[in-house]
Amino acid sequence: GSKRGVYKLSKKLTQQPAAPIRPTGISTGFVGKGGEHAVLSALLFEGYNASIMTVDDGIDIVASMGNKYFHIQVKAATQKNDSFQFTIKKSSFTRHNNSQTFYILLCRRYLKTHTQNDLIILPNATMNHYISTGTIKDGSSLNLNVSIANSKFTLNKSGLRKSDITSYVNVFKHLR
Repeated sequence: GSKRGVYKLSKKLTQQPAAPIRPTGISTGFVGKGGEHAVLSALLFEGYNASIMTVDDGIDIVASMGNKYFHIQVKAATQKNDSFQFTIKKSSFTRHNNSQTFYILLCRRYLKTHTQNDLIILPNATMNHYISTGTIKDGSSLNLNVSIANSKFTLNKSGLRKSDITSYVNVFKHLR
């Protein structure tokens, strides 16, 4: 045994952390509600006073900072074939088409060692710009496809005009 006051260095474990288990068969309702709570938590950590709306009428979260109020629509998706699919009803977009509305797309990724949520924070004016330039096709619903490659986030890469939206990822200054 060791003498009093003499300590041995312990061996470091070389075992790698286990990869996160990717759940299967989860209803989109769970993903959507989990996304709302994840965004709510992120907003609180950023210093916003935020609350989830009791009734979802196209706005999921109302947040404030100082004397400004923000209406936030959250869309959440898990990764499928290196991309994320989001759909916004055109009627909801039109009803809330103003400068106080923001769209936060939550991309839930399963990486080798952990699960990561990336938040794409798009102001309403940016959404309108992407619609007018054809990056987002204007129809009965707005379909957004986000792909990630080499830490670069791209909106609607296939078939339509594509746009680099990396500058909107996890940057809360867009919510002002």
